[in-house]
Amino acid sequence: MGTDLAYDSSEIVYFSLFTGVNGNYLRQSIRDAGLDPDNLPEGDPTKMDFGSGGNTNAKAWKDIWGCGQGIGAVKSIGLAGYFVARLQAEYYAAKVRVQDGAGAGDRHALHDRSLICGRVLGERD
Repeated sequence: MGTDLAYDSSEIVYFSLFTGVNGNYLRQSIRDAGLDPDNLPEGDPTKMDFGSGGNTNAKAWKDIWGCGQGIGAVKSIGLAGYFVARLQAEYYAAKVRVQDGAGAGDRHALHDRSLICGRVLGERD
């Protein structure tokens, strides 16, 4: 459910072009904006603009994605409703495990999780 990602810390570019202040940005998003992440000009700190892309048409955080050392933990981009449903389902599954003891409730919790996720995404039971 979503776009799969396979980034790690090697994809982080530390640069000031996009806002005038040094920050961490995702290398691929810089490429996707038509720029070479290995040959970026320095930004001007006297002209800080957090809604710009420096001297480019790309906008920081919209087109040029900020990221940090946790980028390797992100595996996909999906609909917010899916992730909310997943968190809700995981909560209920954990609650069932605590109430029933580990084991007996797992089968029911997994079934409940799929139903909850399906409802949020508009699927039928």
